[in-house]
Amino acid sequence: MNVLQLNNVLHVPSNRNSLLSLGNWEENDRSIHAHKGILRLTSSEGKDIARGRKIVNKLYMMSFRLMDQSAPANVAFNAAYIATDPTPSWETWHRRYGHVGYPGLQTLLDRHMVDGLNVNLLTPKPDCIACIEAKIHEAPYGPTTKKFTKPGELTHIDLWGKYDVASIHSNSYYLLMVDDASRYITVEFLKTKSEATARIKEYLAYLTARNKTPCALRMDRGTEFVNEELRTWCHS
Repeated sequence: MNVLQLNNVLHVPSNRNSLLSLGNWEENDRSIHAHKGILRLTSSEGKDIARGRKIVNKLYMMSFRLMDQSAPANVAFNAAYIATDPTPSWETWHRRYGHVGYPGLQTLLDRHMVDGLNVNLLTPKPDCIACIEAKIHEAPYGPTTKKFTKPGELTHIDLWGKYDVASIHSNSYYLLMVDDASRYITVEFLKTKSEATARIKEYLAYLTARNKTPCALRMDRGTEFVNEELRTWCHS
């Protein structure tokens, strides 16, 4: 085992791997030998210190191990921990890729779509607790209760928007009106929020013309609903 001490280094805690400048290595009377993708670093006495293989972008990959905690306090070395089998498991790649499914990982591997995606094929594909909990479905409401209103009496209203992309008719909002008794839904598309008052008045006039008796509107307290024009019209 060779002990390699680096001085005047830039320590980045979030990096799993460290970069070693070959130029700085040679400045200390050390030698570099490269042949057929294999790089050997030797000391000034000609002794091999480290060996690596060429990967991409003219980089060579070498593996080191951290010294024991009994090392002097002024020595620091940032390296990736190497287990008995350094190839990541299926579960490790599942978490690295934001909990993508195992079939998706298998597709990436089979089609060679990602450089450096090396998987230990002998490792299991365990169920992910976080994924299971995220997909658990629970009904937000209980069973449907009997409605005590008649069609047209109570209308639930809400406005959605503004959306980043307008429709082909330049609409950026839509007004949703749901009848409480029949659950019938009416949708009106709007270019601006100020059009909501006129569309509500048209909807209530439509109900009245079909012998319905509008009694109440249920909505949030948005300014498109709570305004003097609509309040005055409803009172009249």
